[in-house]
Amino acid sequence: MRRAIPVSLATIAVSGTLAGFAAAAAAAHAGTAAAPGRAGSTVTATGKHTVVTTHRTKDGRVLATASGRTLYLFEKDKKNKSRCSGECAEDWPPLMTKHTPTARGGVKSGKLGSITRGSARQVTYNGHPLYTFAGDGKAGQANGENIREFGAKWYVVTTAGKARMSSPGMGSPSSTPTTTSTSSPW
Repeated sequence: MRRAIPVSLATIAVSGTLAGFAAAAAAAHAGTAAAPGRAGSTVTATGKHTVVTTHRTKDGRVLATASGRTLYLFEKDKKNKSRCSGECAEDWPPLMTKHTPTARGGVKSGKLGSITRGSARQVTYNGHPLYTFAGDGKAGQANGENIREFGAKWYVVTTAGKARMSSPGMGSPSSTPTTTSTSSPW
């Protein structure tokens, strides 16, 4: 015999609203603005300056946001040109800025820049448009490393402005990565 569990529409609406408030609060705490799209996706846009810094992984220093989110490059992008939009940008939110990005923690300010993305600006490093990954649930994670998605691979970015290519594995850096540039000439 099946038992019905009574759930009111008000309960469902409150649950959805609380989830929305939780996402907005988490975004505000991290200094980011929530973007429309999938749950958990954010597009980083700060009120004053976007800071690009580094964090140490077991395989060395990689670029990160001020809140510790790992930054990635997309192999399909061209120099100073993003090839990630729509659903891609929901899974891989672009690092956005309103002003000139600020370098900290070993990041070379001469490699930082930005490109026009609609009516906003996306941060670049050594000509690579920068992204976070919706699959990284907290600071310091690099679950997007070496994932092939949306037609090309995603890599974390070294302070040299190159892809940290590690193998084997999808999303799990090896203990002996090699740092090299992507297949693009820049």
